[in-house]
Parts: sequence; structure tokens; C-alpha cells
Amino acid sequence: LSNAFGGGMSSRLFQKVREELGLAYAVYSFQSFYKAAGVAGVYVATRPEWADRAADVIKAEMRELCRSGLTDDELADMKSQVKGQLVLSLEGSGSRLHRLAGTALYDKPYLTVDELMQRVDAVTHADIQSLAEEYFDPEKQVVLRLVAYAFIAVTAPVLLLVLLVWIGFFGKLPDKDALTNIKHPAASEVYSADSVLLGRYFVQERAFVKPEDIPTS
Repeated sequence: LSNAFGGGMSSRLFQKVREELGLAYAVYSFQSFYKAAGVAGVYVATRPEWADRAADVIKAEMRELCRSGLTDDELADMKSQVKGQLVLSLEGSGSRLHRLAGTALYDKPYLTVDELMQRVDAVTHADIQSLAEEYFDPEKQVVLRLVAYAFIAVTAPVLLLVLLVWIGFFGKLPDKDALTNIKHPAASEVYSADSVLLGRYFVQERAFVKPEDIPTS
């Protein structure tokens, strides 16, 4: 359902909002489901003056999806796309381990690739209609907008801090030569329990202090 609605260049949202109306560069649907809760929604990046119209168009597409579901061609295409994505996602050992861990964390039975394919093929128009009404009803959506002034308010303090460091407001930072000089006073020093200096090190010189040099006391 999400793939057909906003999962790629052939999706309804991409074709309507970007290609036909030119209201946004990026638009897609997304979802994150967990054991007891989750979120399903739509992301769109547009100009402030187009935000209201873009939101209205997206809600209209949601309303149409809830009313009519997917066409036969859309359902068949999306099944093929999901099965292809599933196979590709299991090519790496990391993704396979992540999937195994998920079955343990969520206490779900392990399904083979063939079993997953069968479940994808078994999806019907009625299933799609039910999901659309539950997750994409425009009357149930919450709209969150991040506009330019909010972005500036968040990033301005960080940029100011970087600028102050760069101009030396907090003091002169050691240059590269100093940071590679083991005798520089900015080096970290390691002392024993009886206040004997065991050595100095930098990031590049961490091996300078050996484990056997540190007293067990």
C-alpha cells in the first residue's frame, strides 16, 4: 500500500504532487511499525507559499485511496516491487541477522523467503482497502510543519558556536604540528597511584602508554 501510494517515482504522490503539479521536489510515504505502536505518514518538501496546496492535494489523494483502493495493475506492480525489494534486502549478512533478531525481539515465528513471497501474493484488494481506511484516512492525520524560521532558530546557536571557536573566542586551539608533538603541554598525561608520570599521548599516540606500565595498585 505504501509503495503504491508514495514509495517511488511511479507512486501516486510522486506523479501527482511533483510531476503533474510541480508542488514539491521530494514527496513520499513512510512507516515505522513496532510491537505495540508505530507511525505511518507522508513527507513533502515544498515552498512555504505552496504548503497549504500541497497538503490539500495529499489529503485528496488519501481520500481517493480510502474510497477506491488500488487498481488491478497497481496491486500487481506493487507485489512485484515488494518481492524484489525483499530479495535484495536479504543479500547482506547484516540484514539477515537484523531480520533474525527482529523475530526474537517481537516474538514472531521465522518465515522463509518463500513463505514471505506467498504472503505478498495473498494480499487482496480488500486487505488494501482496510489498511487505507485505517492508516491513510485524511481526517485522522496530524500535520507537522518545519518552516524556515524554525530551522534558523534551531541551527543558529550551533553555527554561532562554531564561529566563536573558529575565531578563537575560547582560546587558541593547538595546530596540527602541536597535536602530533608528544611534548606539547596539551597532551594527555597518565599518572600512577603514587603520582609518577607514566606517559603522554594524543589520539595518534595512544600506544605510548603500555598496559604493563600502569601499576596494578
